[in-house]
Amino acid sequence: MIDLEKIFEIDSNIFYLMEKSLNEVAISFSKSDIPNVGRSVLSFIARTESIKEAIFILSEEGNVYAIKILLRSLFEHLLKCNYIIFRYGLEKKDDVGLEFYKYCDLSEAIQYIGSYASISEILGHEVDRNELYQSYINTYPELKQTSKRELKRKSDKFQYKSIINYIINQFNDFEENSEFNFLLEIIPNYSVLSSFVHGGPLAEKEMRKNHDDDWIKSEIFKDIVLTLSITTGIKMMSFIIASKLDKKFVPILNELNNCNKIIGSIKKYDNGISA
Repeated sequence: MIDLEKIFEIDSNIFYLMEKSLNEVAISFSKSDIPNVGRSVLSFIARTESIKEAIFILSEEGNVYAIKILLRSLFEHLLKCNYIIFRYGLEKKDDVGLEFYKYCDLSEAIQYIGSYASISEILGHEVDRNELYQSYINTYPELKQTSKRELKRKSDKFQYKSIINYIINQFNDFEENSEFNFLLEIIPNYSVLSSFVHGGPLAEKEMRKNHDDDWIKSEIFKDIVLTLSITTGIKMMSFIIASKLDKKFVPILNELNNCNKIIGSIKKYDNGISA
């Protein structure tokens, strides 16, 4: 039986490692030739840490439904972060970091403009969609000559389906890489968890057929370990990049790797949990 306190203890150790090193890593990235890749992976560390903390709090409340919603968000953060890291690993350039901040930002703005315009039209207000678009595109002078179709093509690279296709097309030998195997394990769960996010009937069915205390404890245990595994993996991959810029980060990477091995050994237990 595994006490949840053991998991929280590992998490505290990882937090200490980050507390004493992230500022230096940020400085190292800012002075390197990959500042945007560095900025993005550090941002994903911070954002997934926030999601993890919320999941831990919800676990103490026994709120499985809300945990599933956050876990789905965590999956999407993981996929986008991995895409950036995998592309950087192949290209050894800052391009993917630049694209993430330039095209994803603009893509989200275009989606917002479309939603705003649609709601306004439903309410009977006239909206000039092109004017709204041009007002935003003016904040990106370098993109003024880029067509909407081209902007969509580039921003779509960071969408779920595109990321999955990229990973499968670029990395065929999954058996030799535990990170890719891990991604393949969680991908099928993405759609199931999406039902929790969007309020679909599948989520209701999942909760109805499984609602006794033993299932709740088992499910929470499994999701907590998975959450810690994901957030630790993001930190490890980020520190792999950082350690190539400066060898002084290698000891932190090694300690993260040791923590990850412990988490991996916990995952082998049959979801046992002690009160």
